[in-house]
Amino acid sequence: MSFNNSALESYGVVTDSKLPESMEAFAAILSKSAYATQAFTGPETPGNLNLESGTYFRLFEILPTSSGTVLREVKP
Repeated sequence: MSFNNSALESYGVVTDSKLPESMEAFAAILSKSAYATQAFTGPETPGNLNLESGTYFRLFEILPTSSGTVLREVKP
């Protein structure tokens, strides 16, 4: 509502769109994900190259032991 000299001048609903801020945040996530993907691809070694996507991928599991934890590579 807007008043002018104590008289109602206009009324209505005002909305604050968060779409521009959401798009900016989404773009930042995408660019950081792309950067992380490039930064964490390792050197090419035989047998580790995924021919379909061209990325390197190794899977490890964390195993609890009496002295702490150890990593073990999961082989297909």
